[in-house]
Amino acid sequence: MTNMIPERLSSDAPPARALLAMIFGAVQTQLLSVTAQLGIPDLLKDSPKSVKALAEATGTQEPALSRLLRALTDLGIVVETAPGQFICTPMGALLQADSPNSLREYAMLFGRSLAFDTWANLLHSVHTGMSAFEDRFGMNIYRLDSQWGECTAESSRATAKIARKSGFDQFRSGRNDPVR
Repeated sequence: MTNMIPERLSSDAPPARALLAMIFGAVQTQLLSVTAQLGIPDLLKDSPKSVKALAEATGTQEPALSRLLRALTDLGIVVETAPGQFICTPMGALLQADSPNSLREYAMLFGRSLAFDTWANLLHSVHTGMSAFEDRFGMNIYRLDSQWGECTAESSRATAKIARKSGFDQFRSGRNDPVR
């Protein structure tokens, strides 16, 4: 699987390769979300770990986890230090729960159906001018509460954290919201 997933490319990359990297964006989002949900970056914080140890710690299947880790290597999230042994890169450390600049909640949020299904409904929104979220879930995104439980709390934590770190306060207020 090595080098199967195109990484972000420089502006002088061939157009087809750059476009392919964009097309694989949804795959990359899922890889990062699953990685954050499993806590893999936290497990790889201090020292390399074997796929077997990671599978045991995460309750996952070793062959499937091995494929995930190889894909994460392609993305620059982990490095294989020896055959079957991985450790986090500085970019992967941003998915650790206790990182001061953690993007863990954001990665988890965008891989879950709340965000992912909304973006999958973008064509409807462009055709009708209606909110993709409201059409998909039957309610306004800013009125979510008990129906989505932890996902709503995760969304609030992620949005607040990224807004503070990146100056994206306009997204919290609903202005410039790309999915309305």
